[in-house]
Amino acid sequence: LGAAAAPCALFAIGLFLSDKSIRSGLAEASAATVIKLLLQPALALVVLPFFVDTDSVPGKVALLMAALPTADIAVFTTAQIAGLSGSQLAALTTDQVASLKATQVRAIETADLRTMLTGQIVAFNRTQVAALTYGQLSALQTDQVAAIETGDLAALSGQQLAQLSSSQVRALNTDQIGAIVAEFAPKLPSEGLVVEG
Repeated sequence: LGAAAAPCALFAIGLFLSDKSIRSGLAEASAATVIKLLLQPALALVVLPFFVDTDSVPGKVALLMAALPTADIAVFTTAQIAGLSGSQLAALTTDQVASLKATQVRAIETADLRTMLTGQIVAFNRTQVAALTYGQLSALQTDQVAAIETGDLAALSGQQLAQLSSSQVRALNTDQIGAIVAEFAPKLPSEGLVVEG
């Protein structure tokens, strides 16, 4: 039965596409392909030298990560993701960040997580946010914590919320604070989240 999954999926995709013209969406698909596979690596080649030596192994890996199609990041093992440097993580696109598995997010070194761009943190989904370790949460910069989507904050446990520093909590907006108070107050330890001011 398991061997039939791939052929059945291909058949279902074929049925879905059978009534579509080959030209419908061709311009959008072509533009997206050119941007992702040509312009993004070219931009990375221009920007990366400011952060890392592009002739070094980390520089080459960062450039390769920028050139990879989005889905290809998912084939990396957790150990390979854990081995990425901060500059290599910063070279990931938001789509690549969003495709990371929870175990891969948990494996990112705390210091390297701090180098990720705010836009990359925004790309985290609920499962990825819930996977953050206590050390990762407490090490996030205030702008990174503030970038976590309000709905994704709901994935944090009371203990995870208790790891946020007062400066991280102050960086949250009123919607985020409201969501935490409304949804998590009963879950927090008595010495947990303290909102000052």
